[in-house]
Amino acid sequence: MEAFSRAVALEVGKHLRAVTSLGKVETVQENTCTVKREGRAELLDVRLSALEEKAKSFIQVVPKINSQVIVLEIENQPSETLIVGYSEIERIELKVGSILVGIENDKVEISDGTNSLGDLLEDLIKNISDLNIITPNGTGTVSPDSKLLLKNLKGKFKNLLK
Repeated sequence: MEAFSRAVALEVGKHLRAVTSLGKVETVQENTCTVKREGRAELLDVRLSALEEKAKSFIQVVPKINSQVIVLEIENQPSETLIVGYSEIERIELKVGSILVGIENDKVEISDGTNSLGDLLEDLIKNISDLNIITPNGTGTVSPDSKLLLKNLKGKFKNLLK
């Protein structure tokens, strides 16, 4: 069966050719963009991901305005196009089930629709900083040196996470 599948794929491949073109992103909408090509017609409604609408699970790469992209015609239909190469990326969105990961402006956002990783880490650091520690000599708190370390850690997380 595997040999048959390879033979069919080889034969189909002889008759299909990938049509690609290079262009510059002019505008970006929610799931599509407009691509201007030198000496050729402008491409409208170019898909940013495989499907026209975001599904329950998806990955979408959004190019920067004025960046160069490679556009592929889907099933050799000039009206059905998809970006397959990027010179610059504005943002990336990935969703699997309820988990959403976004990368934009040098920051990462991870959430489950209710909680974000950045907020959870900020709450954790605050709670550790505000701890009251029970000792045989009475109640103590987190030392000033430890609070400074936690504050620096919080700043590092803020630089990375949205």
